[in-house]
Amino acid sequence: MKTVKDKYLVVGADFAGFPLKEVVVEHLEKKGWKILDLGVKKDSDPNDTDFMFHRV
Repeated sequence: MKTVKDKYLVVGADFAGFPLKEVVVEHLEKKGWKILDLGVKKDSDPNDTDFMFHRV
């Protein structure tokens, strides 16, 4: 079986995908992946469009 030596992923989501992204990130971190989240955070301003999906 092939394995990934350095487990790094970049993720991002807008406000619509935020809940699913959080669940996926939590699961991947438990599996040993290092995650760089470029999407919205739980305290992000919903009117700030810099973190919308098309910019991630």
